Amino acid sequence: MNNMLLLIGIISIAFLSCEQIEEDEEIIVDNCPLVNDSTFYVERIYSSRTHKVSNGDLKTINNLFAKNNITLDNLMVYKLQTDELGHYHVRCDQYYNGLPLITEPVIFHFNNGGNLDCISGDVIDSINVDTIPNISAESTGVMLYKCITSDPASSQVLMNKSTCFEAELGIFDTNAGVSYTDKNFVLVWKVESRNAESPHVIINAKNDSLIRYYNGIFH
Repeated sequence: MNNMLLLIGIISIAFLSCEQIEEDEEIIVDNCPLVNDSTFYVERIYSSRTHKVSNGDLKTINNLFAKNNITLDNLMVYKLQTDELGHYHVRCDQYYNGLPLITEPVIFHFNNGGNLDCISGDVIDSINVDTIPNISAESTGVMLYKCITSDPASSQVLMNKSTCFEAELGIFDTNAGVSYTDKNFVLVWKVESRNAESPHVIINAKNDSLIRYYNGIFH
């Protein structure tokens, strides 16, 4: 009888332990805390300046740029294309003081002789922007939460409340896409899901104002 009671006690303890593990697994998924009633968990990430092309392509690009006296100092190459005419098209992201210019990709077009034909986009040489944020990456979760909870199209995100978000500091032209206007660069946090590009927000890193919210469906 005593042995039977002891066995029941061991089984009960094991059952309770399993229940506790299941509860803990519900609280943290993918190492991100659950959203509370006002914010999402947001972690700061840092942009990589490593070129995203093969060593062979990078050698070709270096030769093209050197021939035309173009520097790669503020550029990160993410694609090299060669068309049927043997022309080269080098796609790059631009940086300023180590921060990505989110709205300013450029494409350098070279003919089959390796000479520069033209550039698509504006090469940015200097910007008058203070690159020290007034708000932290973590605090952007509040604005992100407000945007998503007021948007029925983002209900899928709320169903998975352990979704992790990442914030990257960068520079954004608020007049991007508007014709016949001067560039207006501001320091921003770009906040998006760790495993998807939407939903995401662009938040002014100086005054915490919302610049853009995108849910993957409409702008």
